[in-house]
Amino acid sequence: MDGMGRLEGTVAFVTGAGSGIARASALRFGGEGARVIIAEIDESTGRATESMCLAEGYDARFVRTDVTDLASVEAS
Repeated sequence: MDGMGRLEGTVAFVTGAGSGIARASALRFGGEGARVIIAEIDESTGRATESMCLAEGYDARFVRTDVTDLASVEAS
């Protein structure tokens, strides 16, 4: 991303970001300058979203997370 986005300096923690609206949200947050944490239980779809973000030049990182498991969320 070139220049300053509206969300520059923020972190977007997007759950279920492996597909659908959450994936689109992760991409949008990245496009607005946020650092995106892709929290997804399915590693293959989470990594796919991470790859899409990185290909656009966004700061993104996949973290395997099961939001139904408190220990998994706390580890994220």
